[in-house]
Amino acid sequence: MTIDTKTLAMMAALQSGKGFESLEPLLAESNDVSEQTKSLIQLLSTQQAGRPRHDDEAGWAGSQPTRRQQLLLKRSRRTIEKLEQQLEEAFEIIDQFSAAVGACTECFGDDPGCPECRGAGKPGWKVPVGKDFEWMIKPAAERYELAQRRRLPKPDSDH
Repeated sequence: MTIDTKTLAMMAALQSGKGFESLEPLLAESNDVSEQTKSLIQLLSTQQAGRPRHDDEAGWAGSQPTRRQQLLLKRSRRTIEKLEQQLEEAFEIIDQFSAAVGACTECFGDDPGCPECRGAGKPGWKVPVGKDFEWMIKPAAERYELAQRRRLPKPDSDH
């Protein structure tokens, strides 16, 4: 499953601890988010601002949600939980891959301000982690080398 950049940005905004209001700038600049999704996020934002997060829906800011709103909220929470899990799994894979190629796990060598590598952490910066290298990189490198050998012209047997 592929997670698009906007979804990752929204998930990061949610994980920042600032709540749903941190999504408002992202939603304002996004033209492809449906009005229904925007309304749902506003509803979630109002709920979160009004009380701590819990599963009891009895304390909505002054009004009871409709049955449809409750169902949307429940589905949205499940979706958010799934997305958070997928994001966590993606971060684990990125960490494994950066270890497999010996790169900085924080920025992959792209950030001169990185406290870990100061921008020097490109692949090969550290000795690759053996088990991750064997699992992720070695099979691809072997396949690449095989493909390269097949493309080379065959030596002339007359010389």
